[in-house]
Amino acid sequence: MLYEIAAADKPVLDQFESVGVGYDDLNAQVELCRGTTTEAVIYVARAEMIDRSLQPFDWYRAFVLNGGRAHGLPADYLAAVAQFAAVPDPEASRRELHWGLMDGGLSPVTP
Repeated sequence: MLYEIAAADKPVLDQFESVGVGYDDLNAQVELCRGTTTEAVIYVARAEMIDRSLQPFDWYRAFVLNGGRAHGLPADYLAAVAQFAAVPDPEASRRELHWGLMDGGLSPVTP
């Protein structure tokens, strides 16, 4: 998804995204629907920060699926996301917070 934010809000987003530590922000051409493109700022993980052995928490995968459904992303894309392995969050307070943020009390998605 592509969002527009006020320039004054970007430093706050940069802080949440760990710009300069785990991620870099770059100007890039991004493809929108039907082949059109636009310039946007994207956040890209630094190579040294990528650990391919890690799996996302189940609540994070549910966030992505819930958001994708809400924005009408294609069913085949959502099916592919649902197939990603995910693990329960071992930190109870974080797990409860994130599941609680999702309206409707979504439950973990099983592939």
